[in-house]
Amino acid sequence: MDSNKGGVLVSGGAGFIGKALIKEILKKKIPLVSFDVVDKPDSLPEQGSGFNWFNFSYLDANKRRDEIKTIVTEHNIKTVIHLATTMFPADSRKKIIEDCFENVYSNVSFFKELYESGCEKIIFASSGGTVYGKSESSFSEESEISPEISYGLSKATTETYLRFLANEYNKKSISLRISNPYGEGQRFDGKQGVIPIFINKIFNDIPLDIIGSLDSRRDYIHISDLVNAFICAIYYEGFYDTFNIGSGESVALKELIKIIELKLNKNSLINEVSSQVLDKKGVTLIIQRAKNELNWLPAVKLNDGIEQLIESFRCADYE
Repeated sequence: MDSNKGGVLVSGGAGFIGKALIKEILKKKIPLVSFDVVDKPDSLPEQGSGFNWFNFSYLDANKRRDEIKTIVTEHNIKTVIHLATTMFPADSRKKIIEDCFENVYSNVSFFKELYESGCEKIIFASSGGTVYGKSESSFSEESEISPEISYGLSKATTETYLRFLANEYNKKSISLRISNPYGEGQRFDGKQGVIPIFINKIFNDIPLDIIGSLDSRRDYIHISDLVNAFICAIYYEGFYDTFNIGSGESVALKELIKIIELKLNKNSLINEVSSQVLDKKGVTLIIQRAKNELNWLPAVKLNDGIEQLIESFRCADYE
């Protein structure tokens, strides 16, 4: 499919990733439709030529089939980027049934309706940090899938169903296994996103609750690099349907804290909490396939990205 011949639909457009992605897609003059359960954020452009917004939940796909078909056909939607979810990783351990229904069953129902309505490609936002097991510290797309929390299991299961449906309908699918995104536009007082949360807490002398080891390593990707990966996936017509999307490097939690301390010129207060299953010794995503196939390369170094985020923090009157 030539994406220039069709529009793009983005679910979860009011979220951190969604807002950044919408702005970049519109810059490229690609016809765009987005939806979320909330109204369009003021930070997004007004609706008009080439951009439409709907209040909609993918959880209602079975009940609103005609509406989905109308959106897909009237706006000539050929690619759907599914960002919307109802679950945070930490919450999923206590909400297994809800996670299974809302983020597996409802995803599959939504994908089925999209393909039947004429969509040619679905790009799914999966999780590089939770779908892999503990057998390694660096993971390629061929590594064992062995999630240890419901959030990762629902992502991995959705990937499998999406691949199955794409084959059934002779369509295309791509799952992007994303590391930990961060950057401007992210909430500093939210439940997810360790970097902005740490910036806010260190600046305001609030103790950091550290679950597990300070030596545990994570892969962090700047929002601009993540958005570029989605753009590349829109145009990709190759063989592979699964890609790790990260920086390709990992940093220990204690190193991350030190970087933020130095840039804020403040010391942190650390409260170490007993380890839970969420914690892993380390996750580094091998991103060679994305580099080779998507012609994509992360450009923002962690130090630079954190500096940019701190600048936006200061400008946002969080002081």
